[in-house]
Amino acid sequence: MKRKQDESHFEAECSVHPQLHKRRRIFDAAQGRSSRHRLTYQSLRQLDQHPKPFAPLSLLNTSSTDGVSDTFDPAPLRSQPSRSTVRTHSTSPSRPTDAQYRASNLFRANISVDVELPADVGAPDKLCSKSNELVRGSAGEAEWIDAIHVAMDDLRCSGVKYVRNRDWINDLTPPVHNPPPAIPRKRKQQRDSIEPSNGNTSGATVRYPSPDASAQTTQSDPLRFSAERVEAAMLSTPIFKLKAPRPDMCVGLSDEVLVEAIEPLKGRKAAKIFLADLQDNATLISNPFVTSLGFRFPFFIVEAKSGATGGNLYQAQNQAAVGGAAALRILQNFAELCVDTATASAPDRAHHAAEAALPLEHPLTFSLATEGPVHELWAHIVKPTDGEFCMVCVGLWRTTAASGARDLMRHLVAILEWGTKEFKEGVVRALGSV
Repeated sequence: MKRKQDESHFEAECSVHPQLHKRRRIFDAAQGRSSRHRLTYQSLRQLDQHPKPFAPLSLLNTSSTDGVSDTFDPAPLRSQPSRSTVRTHSTSPSRPTDAQYRASNLFRANISVDVELPADVGAPDKLCSKSNELVRGSAGEAEWIDAIHVAMDDLRCSGVKYVRNRDWINDLTPPVHNPPPAIPRKRKQQRDSIEPSNGNTSGATVRYPSPDASAQTTQSDPLRFSAERVEAAMLSTPIFKLKAPRPDMCVGLSDEVLVEAIEPLKGRKAAKIFLADLQDNATLISNPFVTSLGFRFPFFIVEAKSGATGGNLYQAQNQAAVGGAAALRILQNFAELCVDTATASAPDRAHHAAEAALPLEHPLTFSLATEGPVHELWAHIVKPTDGEFCMVCVGLWRTTAASGARDLMRHLVAILEWGTKEFKEGVVRALGSV
């Protein structure tokens, strides 16, 4: 009877004091009880005398309508690290590289990146298998470009030629606008001292230094004269400039196949030296390389990087942007030559003759920028409004997945077919009009 009276008294206290009511709710959550289980006075005394371990995660199973999750703050339950255990990345004495972290730390944690698909899922093709092998071995740029070259060699079409790691002619890079040189402060002060000011109306005579005095100054102070020459050389050096392209791999038309194509139009002897003569007299640069390699009109380049050795996709994109623009300039110069030739031969219908003689209606080339197994395919075009060289992303694939490798290879097949058909036919047609 006394227990019932105590419980009635406890229920009344809970209704008056919200904190006691909250304590009952927390107790229910800790004991795993639902909201329909009521906390009695006797059970509360039992909890005070024999406390049970409290599981904070049990509160997550309590609905917000019970008021527990809205009022409970788990922050005090978190253990705060001591100052001696806190270590930042910058103060680490032996921080591993990204490749070491993956090869050692993740390996020892039983974490695998880019694992091969099980056999029952589907056998990956050659590029996919090689990509997984290179990822596990933290391969560098040379190994990745070898994998791409082997994969494309299996797709080799007749009439194309592959060239790797050769310097391009520097004149093919687009011109870079540099700011005008500023007048050095010393030169400006000297000019101000010998030029009369606008407000000088007193008729005073301005004394200019004599040539003898200038020569004497130069002989007496050779260091000053040398410094002025260095300063003048620095002013003539451009601030912004582009590196000449050197693609990891370049695909273009074979010189031999072009000779065979234009032989019916110009004859065998003239066809063999036709492109070489245009190249040597700078009328048309069709071979982008410093040396002659039997290669003409590049339409696809590859720039490969490896994150395991410090390279990244951003670097590959920058290099592909310059190489793609240089390839577009070859087509632009070719189109200008065709227009000039058509205009000179048919001035009365110059516009129609020029359009018919263009190698392509719109200049177009492609590039592949890679970082390890990540491959980005880009299209390079010229904006017709202002002549800006634009680089447009066509797709992104990861070749460690069989589906990504197959989709990438389908796109590469399409580019090679375009290069050996539409692109080649346009070039041959335009060469016949020159």
